[in-house]
Amino acid sequence: MKTENLTHAWSMALGRVAVLLSVLVLSFVAKADFTIDYIDYRVLENGDEVEVCGGTPDNGKLKIPEKVTYRTKTYTVTRVAENAFEHASVEYLEIPNTVNEIGAYAFSECRLGSVTIPPSIKVIGECAFKDCDSPASGEQEIKVQISDLAAWCDVDFADKYANPLSNKRSNLYLNRKKTYDLVIPDGVATIKQYAFCHNFLSVTFPPSVKEIGTRAISGYENDYYDTLAIYLSDLAAWCNVTGDIPGGKNLYLNGEPVNSLIIPEGVETVPARGFYGCESIESVAVPNTVIEIGAEAFSHCRNLKTAVIPNSVTEIKNKAFASCFNLEKVTVGNSIKTIGDLAFSFCHLTDFFIGNPVPPSAGNDCFYFAYDHATLHIPKNSKKTYLKSSTWSKFHNIIEYDASGIGDVMAEEEIGFTVSGGVLTVTGVEGCMIEIYDMSGRRVYEGVSPVVSGLPRGIYLLKAGNRTAKICI
Repeated sequence: MKTENLTHAWSMALGRVAVLLSVLVLSFVAKADFTIDYIDYRVLENGDEVEVCGGTPDNGKLKIPEKVTYRTKTYTVTRVAENAFEHASVEYLEIPNTVNEIGAYAFSECRLGSVTIPPSIKVIGECAFKDCDSPASGEQEIKVQISDLAAWCDVDFADKYANPLSNKRSNLYLNRKKTYDLVIPDGVATIKQYAFCHNFLSVTFPPSVKEIGTRAISGYENDYYDTLAIYLSDLAAWCNVTGDIPGGKNLYLNGEPVNSLIIPEGVETVPARGFYGCESIESVAVPNTVIEIGAEAFSHCRNLKTAVIPNSVTEIKNKAFASCFNLEKVTVGNSIKTIGDLAFSFCHLTDFFIGNPVPPSAGNDCFYFAYDHATLHIPKNSKKTYLKSSTWSKFHNIIEYDASGIGDVMAEEEIGFTVSGGVLTVTGVEGCMIEIYDMSGRRVYEGVSPVVSGLPRGIYLLKAGNRTAKICI
């Protein structure tokens, strides 16, 4: 007991010392070398630059100058110091294009109505603009004014609250125009973390984007979608993006809504959260070049009904198709080895076709909510093996089927075809047997005639000899 009391006493003492030291450090940091027009400045080590370290704004307006002259020497203002105006009555803030860094808590809890941040800014410290959403008198928003989107994408925000857009009453103004639809400039390769922690109606991504930082494009924490619409011009480039990919309710490719998503040939990985929450997608077809489907890649695609996953795919990661409430039919090829936790959880599956006679490793609650009402279709002569699996044996309905046709559907060589008025014409396959499979993997046509009609609207897999194609009727 005495030992515990002693330990507690030491902890309290150390805590008080830490608080005292922090107060002393802040007191030292706050010391100014000179004051001009109610703004305090401190000379930096190079002797030619100064940082703003405090002051008293004039009627709530703080316009920091690019240069100041003191005792015959002119200094360039390049920094705003930590805690410089924390709790201060700053309502209108204008930072010059010479400042490259804003320190931690610099404007925390200010009553901002407008803030102008120049393209020269490279670094903004933690909580620099935290809790600034109590608007100035008569103001209904905080106007975050910028002039260069590409430069903004490159700012190092220490955390969410380093960005003034994190305040719920903030709105982005680009060249003094309020931005509802965000268009990332072509040439931007990286969007750094927390760059646009704000709600936009839509976001347009150019093919140049390679990496998206943590919550770089995100709504407020309690919002379901990061944005209502995502616009792309290159689907293959999008599939190669890494990082924290935002969710969008609707997906547009070259201005057209995407209902039937066909991942382009050559793509090897469907990225994590690549199409998260996209309600416009109703079907997905994956090419035979894809090896992995990332975590939450299609999670919460609420209108997704069918998905065809080819022989090349070996792993479907955690929650890849979780909460796709209308997903009914899934076809998975014969190379699948691993299906992650909750991968198809909360899906109203009716049929799940799998081509691998060896049961893949299946994670926790992989098919949660599907075991009772979905039919598992497995290759012939593999039922005994599947029944030995603790996961696969949970399916109440298990049927063996001939999976050989499905295994051959995804081939390397493509086939020529045209679709006009609902009539399919296959070219360059004279004398070959033609087979057509629907998205559940069932053969709906077999014959030698190159002209096929009467197929319902939808996506199909077409096979002639060793050549294949995906077709949309």
